[in-house]
Amino acid sequence: MTFVGYGIIEAKDYLKFKRRLKSLYELRSRAIHRAEFDLLENADLEEFSYWVVWMIASMIALAERGYGTLAAVKDQALRLDRITASTVAAK
Repeated sequence: MTFVGYGIIEAKDYLKFKRRLKSLYELRSRAIHRAEFDLLENADLEEFSYWVVWMIASMIALAERGYGTLAAVKDQALRLDRITASTVAAK
């Protein structure tokens, strides 16, 4: 979502954003796979849903730009993640 072109997440905020998404995904996984709801709050669900919608919009935009497979998107996402994580961490 950082690189699709909507300007949702600034590159300087990438690592913080990535940590937050991991945290939200962990809460989601615990609720779905372990029926652990005690740590899950409505605000977390709302935020996670917001980012899921942006992910869907981003995937549509990437498909429109010629990314025909999930593997192609994943390859580029991993490449850009490595570049951005090392660049942001170095600052």
